[in-house]
Amino acid sequence: MNQPWWIALLKPILFSVLFYFVMRVINRRLSRRWKDDESRALRHQGWVPILGTVAVLFGFGLAIISNTVGKNASTNIWTTSFFVGFGLLGFPLIADYLFSRHRLTEEGIDYGGMFGKQGFMAWKSVQRVSISQTMGWYVLESSSGAKARISVLLEGLHQFSKLLLEHVPRERIQPEAYLFLMQTANASRGTFIDPDSVEWKNAVSKARSTLPILHELRDANNHAAWVKYEVKTTEGMTEHVWGELQFLGEDSFRATLETPLVAGEPIDDMTDGLPLSALEDWVVTLPDGMVRGAFTMQVELEFAKREGLPVLPHIAAMDGRFCDR
Repeated sequence: MNQPWWIALLKPILFSVLFYFVMRVINRRLSRRWKDDESRALRHQGWVPILGTVAVLFGFGLAIISNTVGKNASTNIWTTSFFVGFGLLGFPLIADYLFSRHRLTEEGIDYGGMFGKQGFMAWKSVQRVSISQTMGWYVLESSSGAKARISVLLEGLHQFSKLLLEHVPRERIQPEAYLFLMQTANASRGTFIDPDSVEWKNAVSKARSTLPILHELRDANNHAAWVKYEVKTTEGMTEHVWGELQFLGEDSFRATLETPLVAGEPIDDMTDGLPLSALEDWVVTLPDGMVRGAFTMQVELEFAKREGLPVLPHIAAMDGRFCDR
């Protein structure tokens, strides 16, 4: 005897709800071991399991409806498989929320797998860092063959990115992963643009070729000026920072360092000044609010708009006020 369609639909819904609440109980027990250091815990946001549950209910619900009350000529094994497959995508989200808990330390990362497996990976043992944009996670591989998968949806990725970049040599990080890590680590400083990109190189070239304009603005009106320049750090990184211009000569310049470094300290003595070859951009705000220079900032703004990335308020406020292109 065939069951009414609503009973067939109710079964997966009840199962999903029961599964969710059972996992919540397990989740509370597993969470106890992380309470000692919440500041360095990587956690999913609360909407992740909700999204997973909705995917399960939606996918399995449509599969049942399409084969019962909604059955028609277009219903076949492929449409059913599509709906079921969509529903199955929700389970990894729920499982990852419940079990993939990670905690950062200066020595390494305590990590948890999607199915409850736990381990510790020292930063010095990390041999390869890659990113899977399809699955949405970073993959850390150690010298022993262990793998830790860190979802890009986790809270706390800013700290994770900073520690990883600080302790893992650049050559062990795949270029695509490095770009995303730098973007995350610099989230509070601006939009990260690959310094090897054509856009960035063109912007830097414009900034350096217009230094005579910067000289004129400072000499004629004594305007305050800010410059972006590259700094090599004791951690072997090259960072792009901002500071207030203090001196601008024919071959060198001197500026303050206002941007917090991701890792390490500057190798060069900043008090002695830097060669002009290190200067990458300059900005002067005129009395009427218009902005001179800011070539790399314009590139960052356009890149952020194109990629749907957040923009710092002070950069967004300059939109429409640039004099130089």
